[in-house]
Amino acid sequence: MLLIGSGLTALDVAVALRHHGHRGRVTAISRHGRVPQRHAPYTPRGALRWIRREAAAHDWRAVIDSLRPHTQAVWRGWTLAWRASFLRHARNLWDVHRHRAAPEVAVDLEVVRGRILSLSAGIEVHTDRGTLHAARVFNCTGPASDYARIDLPLVMQLRRAGLLTPDPLRLDVETADDGRLLGADGQPVDGLYTLGPLRRPALWESTAIPEIRAQAAALSGVRQR
Repeated sequence: MLLIGSGLTALDVAVALRHHGHRGRVTAISRHGRVPQRHAPYTPRGALRWIRREAAAHDWRAVIDSLRPHTQAVWRGWTLAWRASFLRHARNLWDVHRHRAAPEVAVDLEVVRGRILSLSAGIEVHTDRGTLHAARVFNCTGPASDYARIDLPLVMQLRRAGLLTPDPLRLDVETADDGRLLGADGQPVDGLYTLGPLRRPALWESTAIPEIRAQAAALSGVRQR
């Protein structure tokens, strides 16, 4: 089995394959050849004590998690050029450390680095590093996010009507501070809101339940406690 992509979706598919009785080889291919790191417990400490201990232990999990409340503010303070540079040079490293796998997940998964060039009957998968053979191929790269090219009828209709604007970095769509879609004129569209991954261009940290819950509460007018 060949999995295209080596993120959390690939791990989910690999676990499902094993659960359903597949005992053959499972290979994941991605451009960087990296898999999500694993969660590990750590105890919050006072600032000074925490810094000293974590610096000595190099517990990067604590460092990454401590950034979470500030990630949106940092992202919003960056220029478009800075964001593009991050996505080009550091996005994959950020993703495998920020979006980690549960420590209980143990998958017999071979990960290879490469870029897929073409597929042919067989199934032969031609990459920039050679040819792979597989009985089945699963696309684990996640949902499409380039809303300039997505051809779903609803998205195409909103785009043609000027009610939806793809962001320049092709992460998802442009939104106002309150979650309203930005139209082709750059102005918020009254009554048309979104939340979650579609707000990544504005917030970046917008795919996990805590952030989505906060956005949903704001949209519903419920004050969080």
